[in-house]
Amino acid sequence: TGKTGSKFKYKNENYEIPVVGLHQIDNAIKVIELSKALNVSYDDIYEGLKTFKQSYDRWVVDSYKNDVTVVIDIPNNPSYETLIANIKTFMNLYKKAPYKRLCISSIQGLGNFELDYYKKIAKYLTTLDVDEIVVLDTEKDNKVKFIYDFIKQNSNIKTLFFERPKELDLNDNFVNYLVNSLDFAQATLIKIQDDNNNLKTGRIKDILKEALKDRFIERK
Repeated sequence: TGKTGSKFKYKNENYEIPVVGLHQIDNAIKVIELSKALNVSYDDIYEGLKTFKQSYDRWVVDSYKNDVTVVIDIPNNPSYETLIANIKTFMNLYKKAPYKRLCISSIQGLGNFELDYYKKIAKYLTTLDVDEIVVLDTEKDNKVKFIYDFIKQNSNIKTLFFERPKELDLNDNFVNYLVNSLDFAQATLIKIQDDNNNLKTGRIKDILKEALKDRFIERK
């Protein structure tokens, strides 16, 4: 899987999809099996997968001048597995970036295993070759504060905590911090869950583009 798509071989046949991540390949394999069961030809499956478009705000890569890359991945309800898989993908694709930053928030729907998963996430994050981790949460939930505290106590990684944005504009502390810290070579992954109060945190990419429009690089 590369920065603009993925190629893979399944049952001795080659395929490619214009999306990033091993979980996307797993999804594609399910599509292949279903299509074959419906007697769809290999050529049609191959061409169909090449035109696949993922959901809005899923793994959007924006580039800015000064060798700055921002990856936005904001699903409605991420799981522990996809969070870890996407962080691993990011770390692999941007391992040569001189400065790597992760921005993460809480995960809904973990049930009785919530604290155990947050412990696993926190321990995993301390093993990564990253320069900075930003943790976001709401004052009401305050769940991932545990991750912030664990990383601060068990690693030398620069770690920051922000309230998750109530309003998405340049007055928000987190958004303002991002805008003012994208002025040197780096790769930043923003992995945040959409709020349930119709606040679409995926709009962060649009705000960044507008605030840094003189440095934004249009994709060809």
